[in-house]
Amino acid sequence: MISNKFIKIIVLSLLLLFFNLISSHESKYHNLEECREAKDLLKPVPIKQSVPTYPIGALRQSIEANLLIEFTVNEKGEVEDPRTIWIDHTSEKKKDLFSRSALNSVYSYEYIPGKDEKGEAISTKGERVIIKFRIEGLEDNLMLRNSELARILKKIKVKNLSSKNVIRLEKAISQIDKQLQNEKLSDIERASFLYTKGKALFKLNKPREEIKKTLLESKFYYQDGYVDTIRGGVQARGVISSKLHTFGGLGLVQIYFEEEDWEKLEHEMLEVVNSMTRSESLRERYYAPYMQLGIASYTLKNWCTSVSSFARAQKIAKRYKFQFPDNFNEAIQYAKSQMELVK
Repeated sequence: MISNKFIKIIVLSLLLLFFNLISSHESKYHNLEECREAKDLLKPVPIKQSVPTYPIGALRQSIEANLLIEFTVNEKGEVEDPRTIWIDHTSEKKKDLFSRSALNSVYSYEYIPGKDEKGEAISTKGERVIIKFRIEGLEDNLMLRNSELARILKKIKVKNLSSKNVIRLEKAISQIDKQLQNEKLSDIERASFLYTKGKALFKLNKPREEIKKTLLESKFYYQDGYVDTIRGGVQARGVISSKLHTFGGLGLVQIYFEEEDWEKLEHEMLEVVNSMTRSESLRERYYAPYMQLGIASYTLKNWCTSVSSFARAQKIAKRYKFQFPDNFNEAIQYAKSQMELVK
């Protein structure tokens, strides 16, 4: 009789093969929002979405959260009857510290109202947004309540590769491998340990193929960890799953860039981008990945994605006072000219 463990290993192997072969054009939403042809012109269009105030009680306890909010947009473009339909937070207690702030924020949203087939403004029910609460300085903290992982994460926080730190990192990897033998680990715990192993391998300058394999295995365990997909392909994920989806994805993007594997880079980065909220998409950490996506899409002659990626990188550069490289301007202008030709 075949064991469940053996079946799981076979499934994992097949999915890792799938991730390695996947093309950059398979998903309905696998493109930047600016480049999608199939836009639903009858749906409400957001023109103002304010950031909610972080609840003081949650901030003091270093609790983060993801919420899925549903509401109606009326004929004037105003929000009515917002309600929390799903929440995930990092506190062990069940008390919801976030909904009041999230709902107050959503009440202030402004939309161009939805339209009927005659072009007249209508009330639209069932609109949804994802709101994420993140604490500055803790963005890279997985917030997983696992004491062993917490100890390992402290060990891999090294600033150089001194002989002492190399030993620390190698011991951390051995401890992770030991933890991965525990069949009682949840999928999100296993994904977190594998992602942490990938970070340690990266710091040790291990072969990129070994790091990539580890990150793809982590992805296998967090890939399906979402509860809903809202308009634009944005996934409602738990806090930890959301962070892994971003951090693991960006790690793979960096590897694919170094390998000059443009199709896989484009696919992976678009998965990351299309799972972000609007407020997330122009943060500093995405500057280099947007530049890499711009280069990849330019090479693949996906002109709109290339132009839009560089445009987002330029916005981040302006916000954080970076010097956007002038030598990209000629390529951007050429990509724009090609966009005009294919219209």
